Amino acid sequence: MREWRIFLGVFLSTTIFVCGIYLERCVFREVTAKHVVFRVSTPREELDYDFMAALAYLKKRFEENGYRVWGTAYAGRLYPKLFDRAGINVYVRGFEPFYDLRTNEKALNVFYIQRMETIYREELQRYDYYLSSQKGLKNALKDTLKIDFLEGGAVKHEALKPSYLADVLYIYEYKNSEYEAFLQNLDAKVYSGRTFAGLSEEMKKKELSSARLVVYEMGENGVDDKDYVPYAVYDVMSYGRPVLTNYKEPLERLFYQNVHWFDSKDDMAAMTMRVLALEDEKERQRL
Repeated sequence: MREWRIFLGVFLSTTIFVCGIYLERCVFREVTAKHVVFRVSTPREELDYDFMAALAYLKKRFEENGYRVWGTAYAGRLYPKLFDRAGINVYVRGFEPFYDLRTNEKALNVFYIQRMETIYREELQRYDYYLSSQKGLKNALKDTLKIDFLEGGAVKHEALKPSYLADVLYIYEYKNSEYEAFLQNLDAKVYSGRTFAGLSEEMKKKELSSARLVVYEMGENGVDDKDYVPYAVYDVMSYGRPVLTNYKEPLERLFYQNVHWFDSKDDMAAMTMRVLALEDEKERQRL
């Protein structure tokens, strides 16, 4: 009798274990084909105006096509377990490239190009479909990429209009009286790097996200350029506003055309006006 109880116990334990593996691998990991998750490549805890507008419109378009949007993953946490079973992963391209897709192998991965003029070829190799709001991109990619996941391929949305508090937010490491004199002709806010670093996180966010242009003047080349400089500029960029800064090799290698440069103090004013003019043109052509 005792042997039968032992045998029955072992049998039940083994059965439960095997069923658990089956449920994990064959049921719990199954995807829900009509459920959509947006995954946004921004480290920020809050999304800026352009992202919010794009996500609102994408949500509307997917729901019109019979899908249900589960939610949005961002702030550097792109793969919460809650979204593991999503059948459609829409990667919304921000400032950070997507090279590592860690989603259910049975799900479809859709790449939505929201911003940045430079698209890295190696980024585009693992997606099933592509969407964009950029003019001309559909025709440029039509022979190589599947862009028809939603009817019409490209999704046009109108960006939300931010209320700018200044034309220029100028942050400097060493005082530049000549450039500050130039800024008197514009609606500008000026901070030393030390003063700006002392602001509350809420105030930094408000200033960095509400200027038409952020001018970040760093000091001369230093030993920390390789590590600190890219981090500092990325931190400024991630608020969604254009950045003008002095040329440094690590920045060109990492950000290429996505940062505006000045070579010396002598051309700061001219480059400032040029970038503001470019922003004016973008506003006029905004989808």
